[in-house]
Amino acid sequence: MNAQRVDTPVGPIDVVAGSSLVFAAPHEREQVRDGVVKQAEAGTGPLIFELARMTG
Repeated sequence: MNAQRVDTPVGPIDVVAGSSLVFAAPHEREQVRDGVVKQAEAGTGPLIFELARMTG
């Protein structure tokens, strides 16, 4: 899958052209919520790319 990395004000995203669907996996990276660090949930990024591939 050919993804293009795009920088945004909230961090980089990978864009794959081909449809109007949007898939996101923000939990792939460590986050801060209400001042508390929330541990990353590894593996959600590759999972979302597979879902995008399967749905065209």
